[in-house]
Amino acid sequence: WSDVYTVADEEGVLVVGANEGSVSALGGYLQGGGHSPLSPMFGLAVDNLLSLELVDAQGDIRRLDACGNNPDLFWAVRGGGGASWGVITKGTFALHRKVSMLNAVESIAVENKAALGNFLQFAMNWVANITREHNGKLAMYFPVIPYGNGTRSSFKIMFHGSVEEYHKAIRPLKKYVVECSFCSWTTYLVEEVSTFTAWQRFGSAPSNTGKTSSSHFVPANQFQSPAIRKKIADVIKAIVTNKAEFYMIKVGGGVVPGFDADSKWTSISPGYRKAVFLAVATRKIDIRTDNQSSVDAAFRLVTKVVDPLRKMFPESGSYWNECDFNEKDWSASFWGRKNYARLQRIKSSVDPEGFFQCRYCVEAAKSTSSRHGVFAGSFLLALNVALVNYFLL
Repeated sequence: WSDVYTVADEEGVLVVGANEGSVSALGGYLQGGGHSPLSPMFGLAVDNLLSLELVDAQGDIRRLDACGNNPDLFWAVRGGGGASWGVITKGTFALHRKVSMLNAVESIAVENKAALGNFLQFAMNWVANITREHNGKLAMYFPVIPYGNGTRSSFKIMFHGSVEEYHKAIRPLKKYVVECSFCSWTTYLVEEVSTFTAWQRFGSAPSNTGKTSSSHFVPANQFQSPAIRKKIADVIKAIVTNKAEFYMIKVGGGVVPGFDADSKWTSISPGYRKAVFLAVATRKIDIRTDNQSSVDAAFRLVTKVVDPLRKMFPESGSYWNECDFNEKDWSASFWGRKNYARLQRIKSSVDPEGFFQCRYCVEAAKSTSSRHGVFAGSFLLALNVALVNYFLL
C-alpha cells in the first residue's frame, strides 16, 4: 500500500487501504475485508473496490465487477477471504477528496496491577462515550501491553476535527490518568496532517518475531451497557495478566454499518458491520528459537483468553485476517452461516476441485480435496498461467 499512498499523496486524493504500508494492496488484506483508519469515513477496503482482474483456477483471466462481469465471484472476493478465489492481478478503487486529519499518539503507563482493573473499566467507559460522540470522525488503535508490574498503552488515533475538539474528547481519560497514583500520561504527537502518509508517522516498528492471535468483534449495541463494559475490562485484564497483549482496533462505525448491512455487495461477516471494535489478543513467538511446545502453548493461550468474548457475543464472529489458528466453527465466525452457504455455492461453480485452498479457505460444497499443502503450488501455477496469458495477448 505504501506505493499506492505515495501516488495518492501526489495526486491530492485519499484511498482506503491498510494502516501499514508494507501490506499487499490486492492480497488477503483486501479479500478479508480490509479495515483502515479511513473506514469510519469512507468504508472498508472492499466497499471501495470497484472492479478487479483475476486469474481463476482454470487459468482464465476474468474481469469482475458488480455491473455484469462475474458479479457473484466479485461478491465472493469482496470479503470471502484470500487464497480461495484466484490470483488478483489488477484492482480499481474509489478515490476520495482530502479531508481534515489529525494524527495523535499518546501513551499511558499503569505501574501497579491493583490499579489496572479500575483503569480498564474507566477506559472502556471513555471508549463508549468517544465512539458515540465522534462515531464517524474517529479511528483508534489502542493496545494494552504487559510491562514490568503493570502495562503500557501507546495508542494512535486518526481524528477528523480540530486540535481543540480532539483535546476535549481526550480530556476525561487524560484527567483520570493524571490523577491516578500509579499512572502516567505522555503525549508524543498531536498534529494536523494533509496526507495519509503523514498520518502514518510513529507507526509500529518492523519486528523479527511473529505473533499468535485470536480476535472477536464487540457489537456496538451491547457495548453501550455498563455491565458489559465491566466484563470486557475484566477480560482485558485477564489477557495481560496471562502475559498476552491486547489490541483494540476501532476502525468501524461511521459509514461502515450502513454501507452494506444486508450483505448484498460484500461477503464479510455481518458482525463486522455491527461492531464497535475488534478485540485482539496476541502472544509473541519466535519460530527460530522457540520449541514446538512453547509455540503450541502460545496458540492455546490466545484462544483461551478470548473465549469469554466468544461466549458473551456468540453471533459477532471474528475477522479472517486476524483470526485464531484454532477458531471453532470458523466458517460461521468469519462469514456468518448465510454468507458462507452462498460462498460455498460460488466456490463449487468456479473452483469445484479446490485448486485454491488453505486452512480456513472457503470449501466447495462437496469438496473432497485435502485442505493442506496445496495453495502454494496452486498460486505459483496460476501466476505462471497469468504471466503466459499476459505476454500472449
